[in-house]
Amino acid sequence: MLRFTVRFHNRATPVIIMTTTVLTPDAYDRDTLRRSIEDGYLHGDCYAFAAGLHRITGWPMVRLRNGNHAGVLAPDGNVWDIRGPLERETFARDYAIGDDIELVPLSMSEVHRLHHPGLKPGGTAERYASTCFPDLPHLPSSDRERNIAFMNAVERLSRKYRVHIQSPRPVPRWAVISTSEGDETYRIHRHDRRFLLDRALPSEVRPPPDGTPQTLLRFVIDLTAVSREHMFFIRAAYPRAKPRLVKGGERSTNNGYVIAQSHNAAGFLVQWQ
Repeated sequence: MLRFTVRFHNRATPVIIMTTTVLTPDAYDRDTLRRSIEDGYLHGDCYAFAAGLHRITGWPMVRLRNGNHAGVLAPDGNVWDIRGPLERETFARDYAIGDDIELVPLSMSEVHRLHHPGLKPGGTAERYASTCFPDLPHLPSSDRERNIAFMNAVERLSRKYRVHIQSPRPVPRWAVISTSEGDETYRIHRHDRRFLLDRALPSEVRPPPDGTPQTLLRFVIDLTAVSREHMFFIRAAYPRAKPRLVKGGERSTNNGYVIAQSHNAAGFLVQWQ
């Protein structure tokens, strides 16, 4: 079973989502993170956060007709921003001009045109929103669910070939899941008796080291195809922390991958546990 993990201060509470075990930060850690970023997403970047919530949930974005604040409108009538679900009056307080708390639709094109021209899916605001509010309904197109789908596909390969990707520890040396333009590939290095995995451009590919087992070669070929399909690649967090390709053993059939969101919402880390 693949386990999706988000960790803060080593306190977490597991919940089950479909076939994936999601280890989410507890209420204290979520609130600590939320409070640390609240000011920025209330004063200046509320439109980016609204876009992040919209990409997670699909709920319509709204803004004040007379005022400068944005959020998303939930099916129950509450309006969400970095503070969570709010009644309309609370949402509008301190931001509306006069007594006008009327909400009007906000389009993504307006967000791009007037506020954040470089805003992209899977950006920092979306990752913070997902971490602070993990129980929100996540669309399959959301960054978190796309990462889970990718690692589910990688786990199927690991079980098929009895090969898993293992990275050095502690957490900062976990491998990183990064977005891809689709033309990258992987190459295999050998260090002593270990086979290491590294992301590479097509021009950087070299023949595999002598003695590389055919099982590892087939695993990496299929891993490249899966990575290009999902537009995600697994890479080393640091040049000297390349993940290993580990072949055989019970750990290749009885365990699974854990992905953890980095503390600064820069992306997801991955490890076989």
